Amino acid sequence: MRRPNVFSGSYLDRIAHLRKDAGFLDSALADPDSLIVPLWQSRNLVRAAGPGRAAAFIEAAQVVSGSLAPGELLLLGRFPGWGYRWIGGLMGWTTRVQAYYQLLTPTYPPFSLSGEEHPVSVRFDEGVRINRLWGIPLVGMMVRWILLIPHLIVIWLLAIVVVFLLWFTWVPVLFMGRQSDLIYTVVGGFNRWVFRVMAYGYLMVDRYPPFSLGEDDPRL
Repeated sequence: MRRPNVFSGSYLDRIAHLRKDAGFLDSALADPDSLIVPLWQSRNLVRAAGPGRAAAFIEAAQVVSGSLAPGELLLLGRFPGWGYRWIGGLMGWTTRVQAYYQLLTPTYPPFSLSGEEHPVSVRFDEGVRINRLWGIPLVGMMVRWILLIPHLIVIWLLAIVVVFLLWFTWVPVLFMGRQSDLIYTVVGGFNRWVFRVMAYGYLMVDRYPPFSLGEDDPRL
């Protein structure tokens, strides 16, 4: 018989009406006194407490800074939702800024992690299962970046081509009023490739990234 989750009782004010309020969540995460209780399937993260176990609390500052160890993130076998929102959101924001100064999009990037309604979007399969062994502190992430060395070599070589093309991205825009398909394919594909490599290295996805400029992985 499963023990009841003490954090779900009616004696607690769970403020359910504020769970999707972005302003409230931002202010709560900014509050240094806020604590987060990681829960999954009515089971919460625990820590050693003398001879027994106790609920583990995470400080909001650790969530915002991304200073949590991979082992704390992947004890449940998947990347945490707040990680996709904050770390993935920052990666998406960076991608939109890059696309704007590379003349891949005419739309100025919003000051937002979500980037809603912007033509450059980033998506993750947040429900994907990740082998818990990748969550071993330092080791899991280190092994992943070692496995990514072939990608890093190709990306370094491709970056030379991209830098050369960036000197001429203004030409099709000036004469045709739009960006050329070649620039979209090479420069846009390069951005996509780098993003996939980073997501794999940061333990956000389970699948090894393809050696491709295209959208070969529908989950990223």
